[in-house]
Amino acid sequence: MKFKNKSIADLQINWTFIEADLTNSIDQIKSKFKNKNPSISNLKVLYERYKFKFENYEFYVTSGFTNEDDNESLCEFFEWLNYRFWDTFQRNVKLSHFERIAENEFIIHEKK
Repeated sequence: MKFKNKSIADLQINWTFIEADLTNSIDQIKSKFKNKNPSISNLKVLYERYKFKFENYEFYVTSGFTNEDDNESLCEFFEWLNYRFWDTFQRNVKLSHFERIAENEFIIHEKK
């Protein structure tokens, strides 16, 4: 299936979804993402609502949450994605890759 825009499924992202409440602050999560992904952390994410699937659950993340007139960086987007992932699953998960199944819909694959 061909898509109009490139997406996170086209990137090699080094990430482990981590606790987003008490252990890791927002700034710590952003810093960890930048350190693990320096060449892609400033890429821009289009302002959209994205659907993610993992195991038998679905959840949504809207990019540009703080300012819909300005596309946010991949690093900022992962801050929200990590938060929603942790809120839903409450466990650390090493990312293998994203599989794009629709324009704004992805399956999260875990690295075993």
